[in-house]
Amino acid sequence: MRLRRFLFGVVPVLALVAGCGEAGGPFGGEGQAAPVEPRLNETALQLQNVERVAAYKVAKARPANLWVKAWIGPAGGSFSYYGFRIVVPAGAVDKVTMFTLSLPKEGTERALAEFGPHNVKFAQPITIELPYAGTTSEGYEAGTVWFDESTKLWTSVGGTLTADGQRVQTQVWHFSTYGTKDTSFMGGSTSSSGG
Repeated sequence: MRLRRFLFGVVPVLALVAGCGEAGGPFGGEGQAAPVEPRLNETALQLQNVERVAAYKVAKARPANLWVKAWIGPAGGSFSYYGFRIVVPAGAVDKVTMFTLSLPKEGTERALAEFGPHNVKFAQPITIELPYAGTTSEGYEAGTVWFDESTKLWTSVGGTLTADGQRVQTQVWHFSTYGTKDTSFMGGSTSSSGG
């Protein structure tokens, strides 16, 4: 009788604890990207002037998942997916937050991704990294652009190369759709008007 009561009380608790510790869950796997089901990325499908974003020189294989998530808290953390990276410094968020990287359903030949969460202003700037090596911008000035939904234009936000020369990085206070600036298309221009 005691054994039955014990099992009746302990087994559900063990099942609950096991479920909370899965990678990408809010209580476990912090900082590790966890693949999730693809979702319709409506913003990327409505992008205009996408030629302002660098293209991959060689077509990349389409990933199995179009977006991934990682739970990152006040201590900070980072994760990468498909050549993109998010680096959250300590103090940027005040609670465990779901960060996402989302590739467009169409247009994966361009080095762009939607970064989430949206409508959040971070307490510290967050570093994002985007592919540079292997894109049409390689060999030109490194830069990043973001798609401004209100103006429907790509706006330059600058950027520098990572130490290994593989990615362009920039610091941002909010998330949106960001891409590697196609400076080959722009002739190496540093203009910030629309990309």
